[in-house]
Amino acid sequence: MVASSSQLRVFKMGINTHQEPVVYMRGDCDVCLSEGFAASSRVGISSQGRSIIATLNISSDETVPKGYAGLSDIAIERLGVAPSDLVSVHHAPYIESLSLVRRKVFGHSLLPAEMARIVSDISAH
Repeated sequence: MVASSSQLRVFKMGINTHQEPVVYMRGDCDVCLSEGFAASSRVGISSQGRSIIATLNISSDETVPKGYAGLSDIAIERLGVAPSDLVSVHHAPYIESLSLVRRKVFGHSLLPAEMARIVSDISAH
């Protein structure tokens, strides 16, 4: 399979980030530049029908090979990918339950179904 403009190959970083999926990309990465990603951005990563949201760290050196996305151990596990598999990297989807969280932060009450929606999204990572 040939990589598209939003795809990169998996590079196993071998970094345990506990339960926080992290992706490492080079600062000169075509995907990073074309999508306007910045350090600490939340990005979506998809492969073979599975997707996750990960925190982006940007490398300024040769830590990650050109054309690759370095993935933390938990990111690899949740995506079910192996080194050199293709992944698609894109802007993270909008999570609707975040507006419910903001509503609660500003002092509004939530219905039981709205609280269940927040818990469901958290459980789904």
